[in-house]
Amino acid sequence: MVSVLITAFREPVTVAQAIEAFLPQLPPESELLIVCPDAETTAVVHQYAQKFPQIHHVPEPEQRGKPAALNLGLQAVKGDIVVFSDGDVTIGENALAHCWLPLPMKTSGR
Repeated sequence: MVSVLITAFREPVTVAQAIEAFLPQLPPESELLIVCPDAETTAVVHQYAQKFPQIHHVPEPEQRGKPAALNLGLQAVKGDIVVFSDGDVTIGENALAHCWLPLPMKTSGR
């Protein structure tokens, strides 16, 4: 399973764009988690979560900053592969396709 973890703070417009960019690139049975503490961004995330069951809001009510948001999100992910992004980042078309390619194995000690 693949988990995409987005952290956002006061980014209701751009988080929508970020979600829209990720949705068509997600493999089946993946999840998209958005950690955000503010009401405006949370409202947008909830709108998307109602339409797309793979989207989940992870609340961060104490507003302890990005490191805490990442830690909360990592506690909530279910995937073996985690892709990190931000609420103000819009990924390009097919940006995730490279993540699914096998990594080349190099022989060590030669």
